[in-house]
Amino acid sequence: LPLAVEPPPTNCRFHLTLVCIDSHLLCSSVHYCTVMLQTSLIYFLPKLRKFTSDFKLLEGKNIMYTLYHFPISCSNVVKIVLELVDVEHQISIVDLMQGEQNKPEFLAINPTGKVPVLVDGNQVMTQGSAILIHLSQKFPEANLMPDLASEEGMRALKWFDFISASLHGGFDRLFHAERISNDVDVVKANAEELLIKQLNQIENRLFESEFLAGEQPTLADYYFAVILGWGMVLSFDVLERYPSFGKYKERLQEASPKSESLQAL
Repeated sequence: LPLAVEPPPTNCRFHLTLVCIDSHLLCSSVHYCTVMLQTSLIYFLPKLRKFTSDFKLLEGKNIMYTLYHFPISCSNVVKIVLELVDVEHQISIVDLMQGEQNKPEFLAINPTGKVPVLVDGNQVMTQGSAILIHLSQKFPEANLMPDLASEEGMRALKWFDFISASLHGGFDRLFHAERISNDVDVVKANAEELLIKQLNQIENRLFESEFLAGEQPTLADYYFAVILGWGMVLSFDVLERYPSFGKYKERLQEASPKSESLQAL
């Protein structure tokens, strides 16, 4: 069947004019909305990116750590690092002078009877060096260590091991000479002789670079800053014999202002 075609209205020119006007208004509306959307994106996208970035940084901050700590011990390094990564934590003091590390309640947490101990929920972490490496990898945005697989990372690990194992071990022999031999004076004299050689190595290194592993602080620097406070067991004043160490500590404190414990050293 043939389709019925309505005749054009008599006011066809009027209708065409309205259609043209409506099309123009529609185009104008679309253009306006496009401009507004572009303007909104320009304004809000940077804020959205910053919010997303901040949210990612905050994800790790929901963690609540408990650090079992004695202020003048090596656990102070872990406390410094917790402050630097800006993570929620609480401190439980274990008074080593009063023998609290040997009480059953603490031995139930760490059978070795040593601090630091870091507790994260059900995870109990011991051995200070292991805890520090763990934190440096869990919070990479804090830049505590370079990429450990890189050349810079190897250098940082070398100095970290030198400070946390070799230098710390030398001071341990001074602190607990009676555990090694009944001739305490000989043990202390030998330990101090070795420590002087090690401190000379550190001094020579700091003549070459701002910090132990290079131009940026790493875990080795925070550990060494704490060990510098143990100099009272030596037969000489460390900072008088090695004046560059005082300037080095000032550089480290200036580079890491977020840690109150570091500033207090």
